[in-house]
Amino acid sequence: MTPIPWWRRPPIALGVAGGLYACVFGIRAAEVVDVEAADSLLAAPIALAAVAFGLVGGLGAGLLAAGVFAAGEAMDSADLTWDEVAVRALGFAALGWFVGAAAMLLERTRARFMGAFDDAPQGIVLTDAAGRISVANVAIGRLVRRPRESLVGQTIDSLAEPLDLGEDDEQRRALLANEIRGYTLERRLVTSDGQAVPVQMAVSRMGSRREPSDLIVHFVDLSAQRRYEQQLAHLADHDPLTGLFNRRRFDHELNRHLLRVARHGPTGAVLLLDLDHFKYVNDTLGHSAGDVVLRAIAAALADRVRAEDVLARLGGDEFAVLLASVQDGTELEAAAADILAVINEVHVPMSSEHGTGGSPVRVTASVGAVLITAFNEADRLLAAADLAMYEAKEGGRGQLRVHTPTSAHAQRIRAGFTWGERIRRALEDQRFRLHLQPIVPLTGAGQKQYEVLLRLDDEGRLWQPAEFLGHAERLGMMAAIDKYVIEHVIGLLGEMPSAARPVLEVNLSAASLGDAEIHTWIEEALKQHRVRAGNLIFEITETVAIANLGLAADTIHKLRAGGCGFALDDFGVGVSSFYYLRELPFDLLKIDGEFVRDLPTNRANQVIVRAMIESAHGLTKTTVAEYVESREVADILRRLGCDYAQGHLFGVARPSAEILGVGSG
Repeated sequence: MTPIPWWRRPPIALGVAGGLYACVFGIRAAEVVDVEAADSLLAAPIALAAVAFGLVGGLGAGLLAAGVFAAGEAMDSADLTWDEVAVRALGFAALGWFVGAAAMLLERTRARFMGAFDDAPQGIVLTDAAGRISVANVAIGRLVRRPRESLVGQTIDSLAEPLDLGEDDEQRRALLANEIRGYTLERRLVTSDGQAVPVQMAVSRMGSRREPSDLIVHFVDLSAQRRYEQQLAHLADHDPLTGLFNRRRFDHELNRHLLRVARHGPTGAVLLLDLDHFKYVNDTLGHSAGDVVLRAIAAALADRVRAEDVLARLGGDEFAVLLASVQDGTELEAAAADILAVINEVHVPMSSEHGTGGSPVRVTASVGAVLITAFNEADRLLAAADLAMYEAKEGGRGQLRVHTPTSAHAQRIRAGFTWGERIRRALEDQRFRLHLQPIVPLTGAGQKQYEVLLRLDDEGRLWQPAEFLGHAERLGMMAAIDKYVIEHVIGLLGEMPSAARPVLEVNLSAASLGDAEIHTWIEEALKQHRVRAGNLIFEITETVAIANLGLAADTIHKLRAGGCGFALDDFGVGVSSFYYLRELPFDLLKIDGEFVRDLPTNRANQVIVRAMIESAHGLTKTTVAEYVESREVADILRRLGCDYAQGHLFGVARPSAEILGVGSG
């Protein structure tokens, strides 16, 4: 038989083919896993497919070649026989099987990728270097509300809002020049119905560094995020109950108006509106009914004010209006009267659950007004309007009061600003003085007891509480004054020997009652100075207690649990004295001086005081009569069974240093 040339032998042919096969796919796999391309979504599946194809094909061909070579050598070197033809055919069939298997592997990889590509929640497109779309997934079609097939062949810029075009020109140039790995920016896409959709667009390359490549672009819909941001921005400036501007935004708009006034001349006015007896609505019908009323009033006011005006709910039942173009007092009174009439006409329907029997609720409002010409500072304008509004309430409610520079309350405003500075200075420079007035037992022996009375030392003059506490309350400074007094009282007691310490009564304001942490602060101060809580009695007026019933009860319970006592001052002046006597856990009742001064000549007051004392004793509480200035009054109180008395008969208020022997007085 004729020998077969070596280059025609099947093992050699198959070995050469397999080697070339492995080299080609090895090179391609190395290109695909280039560092730049590894950042793209396609790199991982293509690299796996190429490597698998190369290895399976190359190794399979090599093994097959080795097997055929062994079979060929076993034959004699002779002419080709049918057996050898069969071996060749089998070898090439096996090679075809390997190639087909590799192709199936690639197809499965491609199908998995396309499934992930199409099902991705984000919009994804593949483009050429010019930005022309070659592949688009389902999400991008939904985003722009078009069939995704219609996007193929279009450019990304054709989908964008025209005003956003050109923003990424420099970044795209740098990306195509391999200067950056990718970039991200925000832009708007235009939907098929002309709506602009905010998106975050991320662009990166897909190919290797050595050749031009396609781009892969991701789009993340920012619509929900933008809506959430808008909601937060709206809440920052608007009252959540009524939808009106809140205090923060009203202050901002008022200051903007004052800047315009500074440039163009004074115009405009500020109104403060406070609903009359609104607390009664909340207390009798419930807070949900109160919310219904507030929303109805807000809607009525919003319909009344002009677009150039600013309407806000400052909090609670208080509203404010900036009338931007009012020129004088006549216009102001007319506009304010119109607003009052609008409120008076509001009939708020109530559901049966509110207990009104289906009857609507009506409310009135007290209005304070001030022209911008009066002041050029927002704080002073609001303070003037606030005091005018309180003057309207004092005048009978449902009324309007306009601030004028010569009015009585204008003088109170000026005095208020002066007193605010005095009070701040007194707090900073320790210029408040503590005076003590004795409280003495009327029957038998009792503990040594004094009421702490405050004085303000201003350049050598001692101001009485009635001259500055009202200003302090309006300016929100009562809590600071209370803490000053309590801290100094506890300090004085701490300087004294334990056995010599008296019981001191300290007044507590509504502001301190509303402080949820006041009891903790007092307990820490007592521990620091090693003073018994029983040496402190806190006085609360009946009117303050009634106005803050929930807070009063909570604060009193917490401090009494720590050992402090409580006294109800001015007992008898309120309309529900005996009811609150039962509800609030007081230790002492201080009978108001109006019932005490004329006891010898007023039979009715004797009956009332007797009833107070007997009721208090029935509830195991101690009584103290105030403003006792004569022996005759003291004797009557003693016969009626009153426990303690306080007044000029037993001693006037004197500096604490004179009485206790410690402190500066």
